[in-house]
Amino acid sequence: MDNFNNSFEFVMELEHPNKNKALHRNKRESGLTFMGIYENSHPTLEIWESIRNVLCFNDGDLEKSSVQAMNILGMRDRVKDFYKSSFWDRAKLDEIEGLAKCKQVLKFGVNIGMRTAIRDVQGIIKAYPDGLVGPETIQALNNFNQDDFVSIFIQKQIEYYDFLVKRNPRLDIFYKGWIYRANAQ
Repeated sequence: MDNFNNSFEFVMELEHPNKNKALHRNKRESGLTFMGIYENSHPTLEIWESIRNVLCFNDGDLEKSSVQAMNILGMRDRVKDFYKSSFWDRAKLDEIEGLAKCKQVLKFGVNIGMRTAIRDVQGIIKAYPDGLVGPETIQALNNFNQDDFVSIFIQKQIEYYDFLVKRNPRLDIFYKGWIYRANAQ
């Protein structure tokens, strides 16, 4: 559980280093984002009702609402549970040895989708690239040198973001943040 807690805190620092910005609206996106969770991707998540109530109370002021939403009793635990069940558990990261490996996989999977992130992991470790984590993937990742994995995986993340911007230049607005995120350790 320590690896999850450390990895979660690492991702939270990337998602919202400033409590006043934990709730925000990204450029070119229509929904809200809270603690890295995009409303349009997860519209039925129960946190949105509480957040809407806080926004209403604050006449739509995102900064005031951000701090208040962060302080709602149990909100951080609900968000943490979401990250654990939606990302960590899907990648079976409890079975992976090495905090640095776990942090990298979680960080990338949260941003682009866990199945795509796992396919990239599998490409590095020479496991079948189906985006699913089974015994072969777990064993191969555990046997892979952690420092080498982190170095290669960071480069894979950068290549992925380069590809996205090349394919759709309008995404360039996010590129600097993506590269910062990719290099985070």
